[in-house]
Order: sequence, then C-alpha cells, then structure tokens
Amino acid sequence: MKTRPVNKMMLPALAVIGCVLLAVGAVRGQIGDAAEDVSPDPRLLAAMDANDLEYEIDEDNDVRVLLAWDDDRSHVVWANTVTEDYEGIEVREVWGIVAEYASTDDVPRDLLLDLMTANFQLKFGKYALFVDEDSGTVRVRFILTVSAELDGATLAKVIDFVGMVADEKEKEVEGPDNPDVF
Repeated sequence: MKTRPVNKMMLPALAVIGCVLLAVGAVRGQIGDAAEDVSPDPRLLAAMDANDLEYEIDEDNDVRVLLAWDDDRSHVVWANTVTEDYEGIEVREVWGIVAEYASTDDVPRDLLLDLMTANFQLKFGKYALFVDEDSGTVRVRFILTVSAELDGATLAKVIDFVGMVADEKEKEVEGPDNPDVF
C-alpha cells in the first residue's frame, strides 16, 4: 500500500474537518432526541435509585448528576434517557461538558487536534463537539457509550469516570490564562 506524506500545515485543517464531522453526527443525534417526546427511562431511574445516586431529571428527561470533589471542584454529568439499538444491542450515552464556546470560530484549533489525538488514545469514551442549532453555541463533551441495562453500581462508576475525565480536560482547557472558558 502506498502512503502519501501529510503536510504538517494540514494537520489543524484535518483536525477541524474531523471535529466538524463529529459535531454533525452529534447534532443529528440530538435533533432526533429532541424531536421525540419521551419520558425518563425507568431502567435508568431504577439503576440510579438502586445505588442511591442523587439526580435531577432535566427538560429532555435525561438524568443530571452533580459530582463534587474535595478540591472544591464539581462537574455535571448527564445520562441520556433516549437509547440507540442495533440488532438487540441497546446503548445510551453518559456525558459531561468540557468547554463551551460562542461559535465554531471560537474553538481553538489546537484544542481540536488535542481532542482528535486523545480520542485515538482513549479506550473508554470519546470527545465530541455539539453545535446548538439555535444559538450556534459549541460544547465540547466527553461521552461514554454504555449498555442501556447497566446496574446501579456500574452506572455510578461510569458517571464518576465521565465526570473525572471531563473535569480534568476542563482544567486543561481553562488553563491559568483562560479560567472562564466554560
């Protein structure tokens, strides 16, 4: 197989293209979710209750959990009510917001390259962009796709993991020079 060398100047552009494709997929999924009138998934609520997890139900009937740590940091994690099914494999997304920007033009290109690189290295989860169709706001999310049938103890571990990874990346993105990215 012949390979073609990649011009290093093209890497940021390739990263932007990759992230835009991720964003389009995320937006399509969210548009489908928003269009459906669903009630909270009873399996999700049962798993939350079985492990005594404190949560709220948001306007989309997703579960919202506030995690707080000893270092005075906190992070919100969501578990989607709407699931996806493929030939009997049913999954849901558990996610947290890493950063938020007013528009796609405001997302730093070096962050996009960092996220694409991180996605290659991650074994659990992925970073993705969500572009709000109405406002144009861009949210960088860390997402873990899990079985819709998770028990409460496993779901609690997933929520903690998503919160920790999203919070660590948020600290990286904020950095000392940019404390109010999100």
